[in-house]
Order: sequence, then structure tokens, then C-alpha cells
Amino acid sequence: ADKMAEKDREKEERRWRQEARGRLNEMCAELKNYKQVDLSSRNLRSEGCAYVSTALAFNDVCEVVDMSKNGIGTDGILALCEALDNNLVLSDLSLEGNAVGDEGAAGL
Repeated sequence: ADKMAEKDREKEERRWRQEARGRLNEMCAELKNYKQVDLSSRNLRSEGCAYVSTALAFNDVCEVVDMSKNGIGTDGILALCEALDNNLVLSDLSLEGNAVGDEGAAGL
């Protein structure tokens, strides 16, 4: 019974990760296709922020992004800063309600 429960848990976790990756990919597509994107309150956390940040790295479409209230910590903010080094069009980025931290703030 324990092995069956563990297999079910693993299967559920794989399904959950696949769904999460799908949602993140949808967010990346939004960033690549729209001038204004609202990604607020999507529970991105640092890992999700780092993932979607890659879509902003060489983005020449998106000008305004709201990533407020996502539980993003320093690691996510630093990944975002690195991605934005190559972005020439983003003019407005909202990060309210995230745990930016001193190091993240210095990166911004």
C-alpha cells in the first residue's frame, strides 16, 4: 500500500509540475506578444520569476509588466535583473509586495 501511495504521489507531483510549466510557458508567451502584461498575484515565487524572466531577456515587445504580490525573493529578483540587462524596451516594472531584500534592491 505504501508503494502504491508513493507512486500516486509521484504521479501527482509530475502532473502538477507539468501544469505549472505549462502556466509558466503561457506567461512567457504573453511577455513575448503583448506590450502590457499583468502577472500579479500568480504565486510565481523566485523560481517562477527566474523562469519567466528569460522571456524578458531579449524581448522587444513588452513595455509594461506587473509582477506584484508574487512572493518573489532575492534570487528571483537577481535573475530578473540579469535578464533585464539585455532588455531595451521595458519601461515599467511593478514588484510591489515581494520580498526583494537588500541585495535584490541593489540589483535593481
